[in-house]
Amino acid sequence: MTIKQINEDIDRSQALKLVAEAYSEIALIKLKKIRQNVESNRYFLEDISKIYWLIKRAASNLRSSTPRKLKKTVSLVLTSNYRFYGSINAELMNFFLVQSARYRTDRIIIGKTGLKTLEAIRYSHPYSSVVFKHDLPGPEELRQLVYGLKDYEQVLVYFPVNCY
Repeated sequence: MTIKQINEDIDRSQALKLVAEAYSEIALIKLKKIRQNVESNRYFLEDISKIYWLIKRAASNLRSSTPRKLKKTVSLVLTSNYRFYGSINAELMNFFLVQSARYRTDRIIIGKTGLKTLEAIRYSHPYSSVVFKHDLPGPEELRQLVYGLKDYEQVLVYFPVNCY
């Protein structure tokens, strides 16, 4: 090998090193994003758990006060107000529509994305909708939602586990 060929090999090696460093930085950014998604998912599931316990506590308080006729089942789908989640909301809505068609249920659509999906397909079954001010509702918005769900024996919640 000549000195010229050796220098060319060194230049190529340095270029490959720069490419490898760039890929390492990209991988680091992707890992950080995945970690953030996992953490926000955990927080979201904690919030869902809090909503569940609020509903359960409200139901137990109502059961002890007066007996009343409860409605059977409500299916609640949680979508975002924004379309920044790729196909997650669309897949969730498809799953919700297939599953909720299998049994008698009232349907509540939460979020602008789910509402727009049903409007776009001209969904024929009755449903009601709730659009929160932000994707994560405040205490008063949650209180109103829980109040609307208190008359049901069973509340089925459909939500994307990998988006929040």
